[in-house]
Amino acid sequence: MSIGDSIKKHCIVDTSLLSNFVFPGQAYLLQRLIGGPVFIPPAVLDPAECLLGNFQQPPRCEFLKTLYEISGQAGVRYSSAAPFIRSFAGSAGTQWASVDLSIEELELAADFKDRSIWSGISGVPSKYTKKGLGAGEAEACAVAAKRGWTLLIDDQAAVELMTGLGYDIPCVRTCMLLIHAVQIEIISCPEAADLFNRQIVDLFGFNATKNKRTERLWLRCTPEPKCLWEPIR
Repeated sequence: MSIGDSIKKHCIVDTSLLSNFVFPGQAYLLQRLIGGPVFIPPAVLDPAECLLGNFQQPPRCEFLKTLYEISGQAGVRYSSAAPFIRSFAGSAGTQWASVDLSIEELELAADFKDRSIWSGISGVPSKYTKKGLGAGEAEACAVAAKRGWTLLIDDQAAVELMTGLGYDIPCVRTCMLLIHAVQIEIISCPEAADLFNRQIVDLFGFNATKNKRTERLWLRCTPEPKCLWEPIR
C-alpha cells in the first residue's frame, strides 16, 4: 500500500513521530498530510493532563513530559519547542483527537509492554527483544491492531513486533511522510530536508542511526527526494 493510501485511513501516532512534527512547529503539516486530526492514545497525550498549566511532577503521558523536563538538563535543547507543545496540547478536536481504548485494546497493550511477547517470534534481532514496548508505542500498536488503522511510528521494535505477530498494518515513518509531503507539493524538498536533517535530527535529537551508530538516515533531494542511509564519517 502506498503512503498516500495508508494515510487516507484513520492514523494513530506514537510519541516520537508526533514530537518530530510538533517540536519544530510543524503540527499543521502532519494535519494536512492525513487530512484531519491525528488520533492519539492516552499514554501519548492525556486530555486530562492537557488542562494542567504547570507540572510539579512528571505527567503520566509521554508527550507532555518535555514540559516538565525543560527546567532541567534538557531545557536548552527543548525550550524552543515548549510553545508548540502547549499550543498542540490545547488543540484537541482540531489537530488531534483522543482515543479511548477498549478493554481488549488495553489488554493487548499490556501484552505488548511485557517482554514475554517476543517469546513466540523468531528472526528478530535480539536488540529489539530485550524489553517490551513503551507505553505510548504499546497503546498505539494495540489500537492499530484491533481497528486496522495506520500506525505512524518510527520505533523499529514496534514494527518488528507487529510484523512478527502477523498484523497487516501500514506503518509509516517520519522521513517517508516528509517525502510524501514533497511529492504532493505541500512543501519543497529543501524545506523537508532542512526539517528532517537539521531540526528533527540535529536540533531535537531524533535517533536516525543504525549499525552501532555507523550509519545515519538523511533526507536527500537529488536527483529526487529520498530517505538514504549513509556512512557516518
